[in-house]
Amino acid sequence: MNDSVAVGKAIANQGLVWTDMGEFARARGALQEARGRMLALGDQRSGANALANLGMLEIRMGSAAFVGMISSHSLPPSDTPVPPPVATIRFRQLRRFFEQRRR
Repeated sequence: MNDSVAVGKAIANQGLVWTDMGEFARARGALQEARGRMLALGDQRSGANALANLGMLEIRMGSAAFVGMISSHSLPPSDTPVPPPVATIRFRQLRRFFEQRRR
């Protein structure tokens, strides 16, 4: 693994820690930065993972827009391409998580 990829993954992990600590603004910033770095390096899988973590953060924060998007079963618009299989898998995981929380 090259150092730039490792730094991006470390920033993403830092975002997850901040999420667990309830520091949602800091978590969002770290996850967005990680996603940008990973996509700039061509690591679409890690970029998609950061996007999924951003989605989980929004769910945890109770974002009405995100919850509405999940419940309407539509994929989010994206300014950067995400490999369809990864996006589809992550979307299904997020939808399943949301549906379980609603019960």
